[in-house]
Amino acid sequence: MEQNDKILIPFLQKVYSALKHLDNFSVSNDFYDNISDFDGFFSEYRSSTLVLQTSLGGKNNPIYQKNLKEFLLKDEQLSKWMNDKRVGSVHKQPFNLHKHLQVVVYSTNSSEIILEKEYTIEYDESFEKLQKELISEFEKQNPVEVNFSLVYFFTEEDKKVDAFNLSMKAIKAMMAFMVAMYKDLNIQDSTCATLLEKNIELAHSIDGKTFTFIRDYCYLVQKQQFIGGEILESNIPYNKMPVGRIYENFGMKRQLYDDFAFFVSMHSQIYLKQHQHIMPTFFVKYADDTIAIVSFDATLRTTFYRKINEIALKVKNEEIEAVYYVTEFVTYGSISNKEEFEALIRLPYIERRMKSQSSILTFYQVSKDGVKCILAKREQINDLLTPQGVTQFKKEYDISYCFFLTPLLTAFANKK
Repeated sequence: MEQNDKILIPFLQKVYSALKHLDNFSVSNDFYDNISDFDGFFSEYRSSTLVLQTSLGGKNNPIYQKNLKEFLLKDEQLSKWMNDKRVGSVHKQPFNLHKHLQVVVYSTNSSEIILEKEYTIEYDESFEKLQKELISEFEKQNPVEVNFSLVYFFTEEDKKVDAFNLSMKAIKAMMAFMVAMYKDLNIQDSTCATLLEKNIELAHSIDGKTFTFIRDYCYLVQKQQFIGGEILESNIPYNKMPVGRIYENFGMKRQLYDDFAFFVSMHSQIYLKQHQHIMPTFFVKYADDTIAIVSFDATLRTTFYRKINEIALKVKNEEIEAVYYVTEFVTYGSISNKEEFEALIRLPYIERRMKSQSSILTFYQVSKDGVKCILAKREQINDLLTPQGVTQFKKEYDISYCFFLTPLLTAFANKK
């Protein structure tokens, strides 16, 4: 019994070694380190199942075969890719890694890729060198500021397949296989339990690296200054869930209210519980009566533009009925004349925000029928704590508060 309980230790340790390699991977690393990390990952990933076969006395163990087919061999294309990469990196040559960069510039209306680059082990460049090239491009864009993102992805030579994303799919398959083997063998050993948890934590860490592949910036033209953004992402994955489940979590029956009114009341309650603060949050409502949630906070307006354009692309390509959005808008008090207004507008957003005096909680519903907007000052929030209160609330439709939603409005308008 004791031997059986410890039978997964070699396998779990090999999985840990594979994950550790890819956890070291970073956009900031040089090619020598990142290629080494990929090679190590491919080798240890395949070795983990070979080690497990040895521990089980061969590859014909029925539990092993069942879970192998259900999790690791189910996606034949992925399984073949992983095996080919392992054979190639171990016996032929190191993984031929290519790093791709897209520079995406945002306006209130759209996004545009203005520059694309491809890097290899023989050609890479520092961010300082890239900055000089960007400055000449950005001075053509806007006299005040340029909001842009650096978007990285990684492939093999002459391939368009995203190597990191495919590796992440393989990791998720291995995690499912690992948990199934642990449960089916009824493992009770504490060392196995520790390794299992460490592997799950490492897999989450690697999955989170994709957030670092997109970096948001603002360039202040007059100061020739690059400002890097910081972002706080919700740990809720972009997974569709039944709309009714959210109602159940709040103890409400859905048929009594419309979904937008519920969305407003739900986040008004959260706003008060969080001492009058709310993370900008999207509810993306699909035609199959499910919802996906995107919740985040950021230091730069660039991130808000990027998120809206990302969701607009989903609206274009997926069966989405509506998008709900909650955020806080800053206000600047009374502006007495045209000169004050023009002086304010000429300031970069970062400097302009420092002059804000208060904020308004703002809710949007965007669909093929257009946009609905509810604006609420702090003293009005108590009127929005129930769906009934929302339906009775005086709605203010001010188009000036909707300009940044143009990509979403355009996506719905062009939807067939």
